[in-house]
Amino acid sequence: MEALRLTLVWLALIICGTAPAQIIDLSEQEYKDKVRQFEALFASAPVQHFEAQPYQDQAVQLEYKAFRHPEARGSVFIVHGYTGNYYKYQELIYDLYQSSYSVFMFNQRGHGSSYLLKDQSVYVEDFNHYVEDLKTFVETIRPQAKQPLFILGHSVGGAVTTSFLQRYPNLVDGSILSAPMIRIKTTPFPEWLAQIMAKVAELAGLNTFLAPGQELPKDDWNYETANTSSRLRFDYHRSTFFRPDLSKMQRGGVTVGYINAAFQGIREINDDEQIRKMTKPILLLQAELDSWVQNVPQEELCERAPQCELVSIPSSKHEIFLEAESIRNLYLNRILSFLHEQTLI
Repeated sequence: MEALRLTLVWLALIICGTAPAQIIDLSEQEYKDKVRQFEALFASAPVQHFEAQPYQDQAVQLEYKAFRHPEARGSVFIVHGYTGNYYKYQELIYDLYQSSYSVFMFNQRGHGSSYLLKDQSVYVEDFNHYVEDLKTFVETIRPQAKQPLFILGHSVGGAVTTSFLQRYPNLVDGSILSAPMIRIKTTPFPEWLAQIMAKVAELAGLNTFLAPGQELPKDDWNYETANTSSRLRFDYHRSTFFRPDLSKMQRGGVTVGYINAAFQGIREINDDEQIRKMTKPILLLQAELDSWVQNVPQEELCERAPQCELVSIPSSKHEIFLEAESIRNLYLNRILSFLHEQTLI
């Protein structure tokens, strides 16, 4: 009942266009009950694989899960962010499924149990590989998926989705960019200096090495510096990430090659000509208190795209889909409203 009350409150707030300063979360018991529900749905879908873009003539198999709703109103493809995998999005998958959408999600190369080049660090040879992997996935699922089709890309997944929309604008009917990485946050260095440093390291043959200051995953997560205001969701995600049976899915530590590939991708998606190719409706959901990606470039991209609506989620940190319930409900309701509007067209 509390979850229903919060949803009704936020629906009213959407209409009024305001949001309360107080952050409200589920009770511990309410969240435990929901965890049981979304874990059951997640476990019901078997792990499947598709063949993606090869890496230096080596076959690349990526894993995915398909949650096909028997009375689907449409289909949503989720593209995760840096170090993410589909376990992190169990609750979002469940919420979309409960709203009568089929959901499809894959672990990008170097993430989850998908193809991994080297230890647990995050490496990609070419940012375009992420984009072409997404295209292959959409084309693999598309013939059997309920139309219309949507993509929801978060953070780096938002950058991948943006590039995909610029290259293949007619493969889906709309998209949701969740706190997308439109430009890279290079603090404490200016962007130009960070690019030079990364390029010099590449020329020195250090592409697969960890960038300075980076390290492999370790269980030292701190709620006070977390990307969510929800202690419940932070604790759950931390315990899932470090589950012994999921240790092979742990990712962390940016490599030099990943940084160079990301800079390459960012340059391309910010090109005016490319942005004009994004002709289908876009909902860009911005985290007001984001400390991981830059917000101004999101606004600039949305202004230049033909059909883009930007909504800033008050009090939200970067991982909006893991936020406290009062914040997350606004995020989720905006998504569902957008999907509903597009399915009526």
